[in-house]
Order: sequence, then C-alpha cells, then structure tokens
Amino acid sequence: MDARIIAKPVSSTSDSVDLIVVTRDVFSLGGTVSPQSATTYKFSVQDVNLGGYGQRAQFGLLYDIDRSPHLGYDWLYQK
Repeated sequence: MDARIIAKPVSSTSDSVDLIVVTRDVFSLGGTVSPQSATTYKFSVQDVNLGGYGQRAQFGLLYDIDRSPHLGYDWLYQK
C-alpha cells in the first residue's frame, strides 16, 4: 500500500541512474487465539516480515488446565 521510488544518479556516467524501491508491509504483525477445548487454549503472536527483511518470528503459548505444568510455549524463527 505504500511505496517510494528514489532515483540516484550514477557518478561514472551522466545518462544512468540507480533506482531504489522502498516498500512497506502493512500486515506483517498478527496474532491468534484458538480454543482447543473447554480447558485448552493456544495463543500466538507473529511478525512475518521482521525488520523488513522477509524473516518470520513467532511466539506461541499453550495453556491446558488438565496438564502439569499448565503452560507450554514455543518459539519459531524462519529466514
């Protein structure tokens, strides 16, 4: 939804430019809440374009009252 194009002159020639395209990923952050049963819930938070480099980071929690310990977690990083 947002882009910027920058023309930068090349110093070694007068008839050429380098084009720099800067874009913004509007929907890179997200999260979910998923009830698995009456006593079990999954939660997650993610960024699918971490730092604008196309890398993904996700953190998740599982809460289950019938297990011990009640809380578990996971961490995901993709490049």
